[in-house]
Amino acid sequence: MADKSQSPRGLDPEILKKMKEGGLKLTQSRIKILELLAEKETAMTPSEIFALLTKRSKSGDVDRVTVYRILEKFKELGVVHTVDSNKYVYCLHQACKHDNHFILICNSCRQVQEVGGESKHTEALAKFLKKEEGFKLETQSMVLNGLCSQCS
Repeated sequence: MADKSQSPRGLDPEILKKMKEGGLKLTQSRIKILELLAEKETAMTPSEIFALLTKRSKSGDVDRVTVYRILEKFKELGVVHTVDSNKYVYCLHQACKHDNHFILICNSCRQVQEVGGESKHTEALAKFLKKEEGFKLETQSMVLNGLCSQCS
């Protein structure tokens, strides 16, 4: 899902920049969570993330509370999105300066796809809502459920 060739640790340089600007150090726990989210194509709960980290780690260096705290801070910084009843998904549009994204979740295979940034559709929806409803969109993402191209 994510291009891992973008930095020495496989993390998008924009994420590293956001973390630095947000006052976050690049700890092993944060790196592990980002790498896990970046490699998955589905949204995951904090419990699922914790379980996978525990399974991969020999020393159990990340506790459940730390996972929750890290995810909430990542959400504040725009590094991840919260979707589908408190599940987290890696943001693929780190370099995007637009505010609106569609997060598409397949109801069958649970795959997550993100559309946004330069998309004429997200901008068109924002303009439509402003013009027709007087509603100024301020959210970073909109979650849409349906069937992906492989399941439909």
